[in-house]
Amino acid sequence: MAPFFSWIRSYWKELTGTVVAVLGLFAAITKLEKLAGYLQGLVPIEGVGTGSQITRGAATLLAGGLVLLISLIVLSVVLGWKFFRVRNDQAVTDRLGLLSSAQKSAITESRKLVNRLYPTPAQPPHELVEYRVILHLENGGDGSYITRMQLRAFDPTKPLHFVKSSLRVEPEAPSAESLEEIGFSVKDLGASDVAHLLLENEPRFKRVAVFFLPSVAATEEQPRTIEVAWHWPGMYRRLFNSGFEEWKLKPSSSTPVGLLAFEIYWTHTVGEILCSYDGPALGVPVDQGPVDPQPGLKGWRFVAKNAPTDVEFVFKLERRH
Repeated sequence: MAPFFSWIRSYWKELTGTVVAVLGLFAAITKLEKLAGYLQGLVPIEGVGTGSQITRGAATLLAGGLVLLISLIVLSVVLGWKFFRVRNDQAVTDRLGLLSSAQKSAITESRKLVNRLYPTPAQPPHELVEYRVILHLENGGDGSYITRMQLRAFDPTKPLHFVKSSLRVEPEAPSAESLEEIGFSVKDLGASDVAHLLLENEPRFKRVAVFFLPSVAATEEQPRTIEVAWHWPGMYRRLFNSGFEEWKLKPSSSTPVGLLAFEIYWTHTVGEILCSYDGPALGVPVDQGPVDPQPGLKGWRFVAKNAPTDVEFVFKLERRH
């Protein structure tokens, strides 16, 4: 009975309003006197000849009882429906709580598996032949963030089993509880396959381990190419709200990145986007500037060859209406 009384305390205003509304409606429409007169001619007295009627007082009491009965029926239906919804909402909440606990447990086990089977080496176990980040902006701050990597195993004696990928969004972006909410996907662009395990699941930060199927052999000369895509709703909302946003890259590789590219594309309806590299001097060939990939799209691209991995690449974006 405790949940019922708790529900009564929470919805007493709705209950009071329902009772008053029902009684007021019946009183205004039927009026007890008219209903009593109708019942007086309708209900015969048992054992008395045809045409006998109940008294006016009895008819009035009967009319009042009928109104009360109908009111109670309506109230019971309303109460029952609201109680069912509360219980159903509580059941959904309980299921979500269980799912959250199960998800946290699964993430813990995934991290344990990755860390125990493949301890973090002194240096990355792979070398990046190409590392390309592609941003697509849409109206309102929606869009996508795509990472395209070409890589090989670095150690000539050990295969490469997986690589990690992550994304952090600004506080202006809505939080997300799962990878499904942000349209996460990963695929091998060659003839192989991949699978992923979720390692970290914060409201605005996700990290996954992408496993190669099969693993990248140490003697494999042709690099594997994978694409990790995130379609986080509102991920560029800071740029649209304040007009400024900053993106930072720090690729992980045991050797300089053969080709590092940062690309951003937007439609004409988004406005004008000004982009610039704001990181340290690299000492390697760099090419940056606007590009026109196709009709209806605008873009900007930064490309560095043999990019160092000990610096942080900082890009500033500015939006003008």
